Amino acid sequence: MPETAQQLLKMIQDENIELIDLKFVDLYGIWQHCTFHKSLIEEDSFVNSGGVAFDGSSIRGWKAINASDMAMVPDPTTAWID
Repeated sequence: MPETAQQLLKMIQDENIELIDLKFVDLYGIWQHCTFHKSLIEEDSFVNSGGVAFDGSSIRGWKAINASDMAMVPDPTTAWID
């Protein structure tokens, strides 16, 4: 499995992966996820960078529509092909 963002991006390309599903547990312990097209995942999407933007209002109980711009920062060492 990849250890760096560069290795993960190469794996995405080499394995012809089209969709990336980022998963996380919310503050209530509920498993959440957001699915992104591979074109939205770049090297600056990872740890110590800006992350991947998503709409927090689409997750029940999180944010109102007027305050819903959020970012998720994936850790490439936790990636696996499902």
